[in-house]
Amino acid sequence: MKVMSRLLLISGFVLTILLIVPIQAQARHGRVLGTEADNLQVDLATTQGPGLLMPSSPLYFIDLWRDNFTLFLSSFDKEAQAKLHLKIAGERISEVKMTLEGKEVNARGLDIALSSITENINGAASSLKAQKNKGKNVEKLAGELNNIIDAQQISLRVIAKAHGDEVRLKIKAVQKAIDTDEIEIEDELSEDELDREVEDELEEQIEDERKEASSSAVKVDELEKELKRRGKDDSTSGSDNNDSNSGSSDSFGSSGSGSSGSGKSGKD
Repeated sequence: MKVMSRLLLISGFVLTILLIVPIQAQARHGRVLGTEADNLQVDLATTQGPGLLMPSSPLYFIDLWRDNFTLFLSSFDKEAQAKLHLKIAGERISEVKMTLEGKEVNARGLDIALSSITENINGAASSLKAQKNKGKNVEKLAGELNNIIDAQQISLRVIAKAHGDEVRLKIKAVQKAIDTDEIEIEDELSEDELDREVEDELEEQIEDERKEASSSAVKVDELEKELKRRGKDDSTSGSDNNDSNSGSSDSFGSSGSGSSGSGKSGKD
């Protein structure tokens, strides 16, 4: 009986540590997304600091277990569960950024964190649907979730732009999956909010296309300059070669003439 009591006490202590320490970590890393995100006015309140452990840690499963346990405890309150899913997704976003900024990127840990982002945003959409199935009005909740996901999408774009093509492709895959879940959430918005959301997305797409076009124009200009430079170099090189050949020919002609003259002189 005493052994059982001690085990329960230890389990309770460990659980408390697992639940409290991440809150302290969040306070320490509250602005983990850095200046790029600040410049884009990202709502950093929706992108928490990392969890207790980083994805590169061999004990990272403990952090994942803690998240699953807290989600289980919130399963009776679908509204709270939906928000918790996005809180966890925010932690994963911070972990992705910190992982990519490390000296050595742990590819497996990065993939786990990215996958967790997708899973938790999908979980938020599922929790919203479950709340609606209970006969609840979910317009307000949908609006709150949608705003958080919008901010998280901006955070992901900021991170993607700071890294190479391989990372950008991975993050784009996550964003594509998020878009599907966000559409489900947007379907529950009020008509006015949905109209505003559609307008915002259109403006965002237009801005992205403009940036893409501007970037392409700059790239084309750079390539044309490089082509002209190479053409000029080739022309200069060809001219040098012609001068060299001409010099050789003159030398050869002079030598031949001398030889001929010498022969005539001998004959005479």
